[in-house]
Amino acid sequence: MWVLGFYGVLALTGHGCPIRWGTGVPCPGCGLSRAGLALLRLDVPSAFTYHPMFWAVPLLGVFGWLYSRKPTRGLLWGISLLGVMFFVVYLVRLIARDPVLEIDIPSGLIFQAFGFFSKILRFS
Repeated sequence: MWVLGFYGVLALTGHGCPIRWGTGVPCPGCGLSRAGLALLRLDVPSAFTYHPMFWAVPLLGVFGWLYSRKPTRGLLWGISLLGVMFFVVYLVRLIARDPVLEIDIPSGLIFQAFGFFSKILRFS
């Protein structure tokens, strides 16, 4: 429940992804929320634009539910395959400079904190 509260605070402050907010680097799931919202509007092309693997999230949920009930080697392989596909798509999107995955390290909280503390240490 606290996770939902944390994401709610991030959304209210204008930060969607805690990984991107902290590091300035998008996570492999970047664009999934926007893809889901596009799908709810029945805008499938936009959903694919935001994240090409949006369709895998419900599938992973079903696999996870089935795996928790009756673990089989096939379900484990299916989950693993989708995980690998998810990561490969992430790498391809980074290499292709997908605008949804814009990297902006100077805007990350960690980078800004280092800058802040380095200024303090210089003046000491």
